[in-house]
Amino acid sequence: MPTTQADPIDDRETRRPDMEVMLRSLPAPHQEIIVATYFGHRTAHQAAEHLGLSPAVAKARLYEAMRSLSGMVDTCWPGPAEPSVAGNTARRIWRMNIPKRRTAAR
Repeated sequence: MPTTQADPIDDRETRRPDMEVMLRSLPAPHQEIIVATYFGHRTAHQAAEHLGLSPAVAKARLYEAMRSLSGMVDTCWPGPAEPSVAGNTARRIWRMNIPKRRTAAR
C-alpha cells in the first residue's frame, strides 16, 4: 500500500508566519517605518520625509525593525538557511505576503 507524503508546498503554507501578528508585536516606531516603507511603497528617504524623521533615523529604525522581524520569522519558521544580513528572511516573507506593486503601462 503506497504511503502518502505531505506536500512540502502545502506544509510551508501551513507554517507561514502571520506577518500581521509579528508586525503588531513590534514597538510603535518600528511598525510606523514598516508600514510607511513596505505598505506605503516608499523608499527609506521618502518614509523619513513622510514621518518627519531624518533619513538616518528612518534607516536605523527600518534596519532594527527588519532585524526583529527576521528573528521572529526564524523562530517561527526554522530552516536550513545560513545566517544572513539582518532582515533578509523577513524580506523574503514580506514578498510572499504583500501584493506586488502595480506599475503604469508605458
